[in-house]
Amino acid sequence: MTDPTSIFPDPASEAPQSFEDALHQLEDLVARLESDEVPLEESLTAFEKGQRLLRYCEAKLARAEQVFKQLARDAEGRLSAEGEPPGES
Repeated sequence: MTDPTSIFPDPASEAPQSFEDALHQLEDLVARLESDEVPLEESLTAFEKGQRLLRYCEAKLARAEQVFKQLARDAEGRLSAEGEPPGES
């Protein structure tokens, strides 16, 4: 699994503080690019950052999906790790 922070190896391009922060940054980038007021070079840089943000979000979502898949409810509604017999969590 990719470490989401490894997608931002350059200290100048700081990793987001959270999934929500990355999503907000991505939304801002898309809005700027859609405004048609961004010069070509800046558009390319913004697109590259957007790709990193997208990979970061995808990695965070994949990790969350793994956690959710590991959780299962036993017959009494308690959470237990997948693969463990109910009552032994």
